[in-house]
Amino acid sequence: MADLKITQLTENTTPITTDILPMVDDPAGTAITKKVTIANLKTGLALVKGDVGLGSVDNTADTAKPVSTAQQTALDLKSPIASPTFTGTVSGVTAAMVGSPSGSGNSSGTNTGDQTLPTDATIVTTDVTTNNVSITKHGFTPKAPNNTTDFLRADATWATPPAASYTLVATLASDQATGANTTPVSLTGLVFTYAANSTYRIWFMGAVSSAAATTGAGFQFDLSSAVTSINVSFFHQLANTGTLSGGHSIADDASVGVSSAMPGTSVYPVRGEGILITTGNTGTAQLRFRSETTAVTTAKAGLTMVVEKII
Repeated sequence: MADLKITQLTENTTPITTDILPMVDDPAGTAITKKVTIANLKTGLALVKGDVGLGSVDNTADTAKPVSTAQQTALDLKSPIASPTFTGTVSGVTAAMVGSPSGSGNSSGTNTGDQTLPTDATIVTTDVTTNNVSITKHGFTPKAPNNTTDFLRADATWATPPAASYTLVATLASDQATGANTTPVSLTGLVFTYAANSTYRIWFMGAVSSAAATTGAGFQFDLSSAVTSINVSFFHQLANTGTLSGGHSIADDASVGVSSAMPGTSVYPVRGEGILITTGNTGTAQLRFRSETTAVTTAKAGLTMVVEKII
């Protein structure tokens, strides 16, 4: 084959290591034709990554590639998924990101101020009693019974308080005097209502005085209906030595016995008690006061009557 110029040679697009490359070498000034294989050319070149501008390139696997300084700085600003700690003002968080307040996972929760909280009319309640307060644990108040008589007790139940033991406690507001006679007068406010088929214990205490030293007094009840029995007894000081004088009443508005006298015209303590037993009638019982003689006698302000229903 005739010699060809280099420009006339066919291009070898897929060289192999044993291919021969023609070279013209003239180190001494005399042209000598030499040859070199692809493999020897590669060895002779001895190229390194810096020779081709790739000095910072490392041939590492993706899993072994290091994180850059810039990347690490950005990562340091991120919060961990588990138990993150935030500083400053947190924004951009929506209800959908955290689920509803009830923990159901939906985004129905609404962040409202106190002034827009649901009212009694809009809160949905149930009769679940699991969290009710008891004597062993804290909790919610049991559902109210919707009446005006029951109150919440210390045992966490609603109940009506027991009826008051005393039917009446009444006090004479001001001095009340008899006339200059033996006619009884009703002591203002010292009256009570009795029920049918009941028994009442009555006692009164206070002070009395008389315009005359030789005058005693009496107490009795005026009853508005028939009763089984009314029995009242009373006493006060008779003499300065401490002797007592008294009387009793055993019928409706009848003072069978009165005290005989008081030591003088001063104020003397008096005390009385009785029992009222009713029939099938209801009515009122009014405490009345009288003088032993025609001298004026006075029941002093502060005289108090206590009535207790015992049956």
